[in-house]
Amino acid sequence: WVEDRTIVLRPTVSMHGVNLVRAKNTRVLNRSEYNIVIVGSVQQRKGQHLIPIISELVAKSVRNVKFHIVGHIVNIQYKKEIEALVKTLKQEDKIVFHGFKEDYLAYMNSADIILQVSEEEGVSRILREAMALSKVIVSFKLDGTNDLLVNGEDCLLSEYGDLKNISKQIVELSKDKKLMKMLSINAINNFDKKYCKSQYLLQLKEIFKNEK
Repeated sequence: WVEDRTIVLRPTVSMHGVNLVRAKNTRVLNRSEYNIVIVGSVQQRKGQHLIPIISELVAKSVRNVKFHIVGHIVNIQYKKEIEALVKTLKQEDKIVFHGFKEDYLAYMNSADIILQVSEEEGVSRILREAMALSKVIVSFKLDGTNDLLVNGEDCLLSEYGDLKNISKQIVELSKDKKLMKMLSINAINNFDKKYCKSQYLLQLKEIFKNEK
């Protein structure tokens, strides 16, 4: 190329489902529990094997915590290994596998926290949907996640594999309603500013304009 021709178009989300659960305030989880929802296919790179360890650490301080794993089971053996760890760490009453759910957005809308523990992600659709639902996000610092969010402003991030810190963040959130509210408000504001459909269309028009 004679010049740099790199074009970046920030992705949005399909707002139909998001607007539906927001309008109906659809909730499918027990409100008396502190619900942490993890959405993604159950496979090694999505990191669900870390959930039992995080659960054990968090449950010491948050007795009503419940981790909900929502997603298609890609690797049955991997799921069995997680279940064995759940049993070893005595977290059977804290962790639930829901499997694939067409209405996964309702589970996200029911969450106190959206947790992502993947070892690699692009610009995560789940995190964009979480932002659109004004949800508090806790995740690892990955390249794609860093492009979406700002630690301490609209989410809480930990270095990959730092389970003690990510567990500490979850406990802190359970005790700090002001922090929860601040992260929730900033998440939706970030989404509206950068990732909503109107912004997507503006970016697209600008790209076509510059290509003339």
